[in-house]
Amino acid sequence: MVQGVVADVLGGRPVAEIAAGFHEAVAQLVVDLADGHDDRNRPVALTGGVFQNASLVAGAWSKLVRSGHEVLTNSIVPPNDGGLALGQAYIACHANLASATEANCGDTVVTGAGAGVN
Repeated sequence: MVQGVVADVLGGRPVAEIAAGFHEAVAQLVVDLADGHDDRNRPVALTGGVFQNASLVAGAWSKLVRSGHEVLTNSIVPPNDGGLALGQAYIACHANLASATEANCGDTVVTGAGAGVN
């Protein structure tokens, strides 16, 4: 993919066309990976910093849906480091529940010895 971009730049192809082709290739890669997964019944989550790019989300979304996949995207928590930090905080809070006698992880309040151990 990178070699193709370099060749296009050196060949004088317009930058907008190169960018569109790159986004198309990445979107198709996402679909190829999802199609190759053992469990095609699982939804595909388009999240992480790369999916802040609206063109990439739109391209991958439409291709995934056409390929029969359920697609999930972020709607409340951002797909970048903000979402990562929230997930880390959630895991850290719940990891500490195993030895806590009382803990409050947002809307989850657990009390008692060994709270949070399943």
